[in-house]
Amino acid sequence: MIEAIVEFFQNLTWETPLVQKTIQLVVLLVILIALNKLILFSMKKYLALVARRQEVQNLKRRETITKLMRSALRYVSVPIFIIFALPIVGIDPSTVFASAGFLGIVVGFAFQDLLKDLVAGFFIIIEHTYEIGDMVTIGSYTGTVRTLGIKTTRLVGYGGEVYTINNRDVANVINVSQAKSATVINRIGLSYKTDIVKLTQVIQEKIPQWKSQFPQMVEDPSWKGLVEIGDSALFFELHSKVQPMTQFQFKRDMNRELVQLCRDYDFDIPFQTITIEQEKG
Repeated sequence: MIEAIVEFFQNLTWETPLVQKTIQLVVLLVILIALNKLILFSMKKYLALVARRQEVQNLKRRETITKLMRSALRYVSVPIFIIFALPIVGIDPSTVFASAGFLGIVVGFAFQDLLKDLVAGFFIIIEHTYEIGDMVTIGSYTGTVRTLGIKTTRLVGYGGEVYTINNRDVANVINVSQAKSATVINRIGLSYKTDIVKLTQVIQEKIPQWKSQFPQMVEDPSWKGLVEIGDSALFFELHSKVQPMTQFQFKRDMNRELVQLCRDYDFDIPFQTITIEQEKG
């Protein structure tokens, strides 16, 4: 068996049909890869030229379009390679497609969903619905867009989990990253004995300091004062507008600032207490 295999390879020459067909397939594959590289290179250069002319450097959009084009070329290249490779190996493509009528119908139905994903993917790009790096909520999924392909969109959640969503199923999108600013509401409950006038004065004095302390603020915070009279506390709110994607950390930092301010100026923060009475005897 081994001797037969060795003899087979020793008898191979450039005139052997198998060698010629293999070379033709390799050349076809190299040409398709080169065309894909050329198209992607041209697309990147075009996007960079448009960005320079418009004086806009939207790296996320350029990356999104490039990855979508790479995904589309991957899906298109495979059937093209098969169509051109069949004659090389001695198979007539028209005969194959004509004899595969039922299979063609099945494949046609399967490609309906792929076509829907393709169209939806291009509309996502054209309408700037979201781009790679944006934080979005799609239906019940929230995360950062990792990839946007011709068929699917992948999100990375807070815990590192990866959500894969078909482009045709993308609906009710909330894009946090596209907002010019995000409003953060810090709410704190204080004792009924709180001097509201003094509290307001202290907060107003602190606002310039907070503005310089937190560069993510896009404007001065707005002190809303007393917003609710609760069962065991008076509730106050501070509203701030910050840069997108910074609101989560900012809210934690401002909560800390408000608690520290109450401790420094002896504003009492009430907490729930439980009284237990024991009967005598």
